[in-house]
Amino acid sequence: MSSKTLNKDQLLCLNRILKLIIPSDKHKNLPGADGINIFDFLEKYYPDFIKIISNELENLNDLSKKRYSCSFKELSESNTLSLCEDLHQENNEFLNELTLITYECYYQSDEVLEKIGITRKPPFPEGNKVLSGNLEILNPVRKMRTKYIDV
Repeated sequence: MSSKTLNKDQLLCLNRILKLIIPSDKHKNLPGADGINIFDFLEKYYPDFIKIISNELENLNDLSKKRYSCSFKELSESNTLSLCEDLHQENNEFLNELTLITYECYYQSDEVLEKIGITRKPPFPEGNKVLSGNLEILNPVRKMRTKYIDV
């Protein structure tokens, strides 16, 4: 288990990236990925990825200071997107992994599931119901010889 945590600035930067991955949808009243608690999810299921996030956020912050003379959290939305696209070209794996983890966390969030109308129960908790019908239509299939070899 990793004991690495993210500081306040890193959490703000991470939320800016999460907002780009899954933005909020006001028409459907859905939160963006920055509106769910992804850090607890990371601590529980991907503790080693937290250190990677921390390192990549430091790289993004350094790159932001070099390119725009301000920290990553102070960038405009368009500059944030531009910087993330550059990071994606340099280190394809990090943003891909972060995106997959974000989707995984987002679509397990109780708030999101409730708003899209999905419940946290098996799809058929009372079992499947098979409608009765005319099973004689299967007779031609039953009359066919076997198409496999008994082993």
